[in-house]
Amino acid sequence: MFLLVHAAAGFFVSQNLTNPFYAFILGLVSHYLLDIIPHGDEELDSKEFLKISFFHAIAIDIPTTCFFTFIIFNRLDFLFPQVVAWGILGSILPDVILGFSRIFKSKIFNSIININHFFHQIIKTKISLRQGLIVQAVFFVLFLLSLFL
Repeated sequence: MFLLVHAAAGFFVSQNLTNPFYAFILGLVSHYLLDIIPHGDEELDSKEFLKISFFHAIAIDIPTTCFFTFIIFNRLDFLFPQVVAWGILGSILPDVILGFSRIFKSKIFNSIININHFFHQIIKTKISLRQGLIVQAVFFVLFLLSLFL
């Protein structure tokens, strides 16, 4: 799932919390709950898709997520913005670790990679990337709306 969707979930789960530890844990839980839902990245193991995915992350997903986070923090007043930041960190951290482990070919975080893989495999249904984009867009819009309601 795109970092953008995970970050929006991080905002959602932590916006009313006061404890950064709880926000981080709920962000982490939200990450894995979202990864259970098929979202069109089942092809991630192929080398060609990894190249495309890496380019996508560097050129689109990371800058978009940073921009979105900046805009939301500047548009909304959170009672505890630091707590919300911890929620966002927890929601994106598994994919950040996965990305670094793939870039540097590191086996240090194998247990986290295995956990990530486990949650992606709970629902065996595979969907196309196009269908996955729709699923992710729906979740993003729902999380975004929740911030303004």
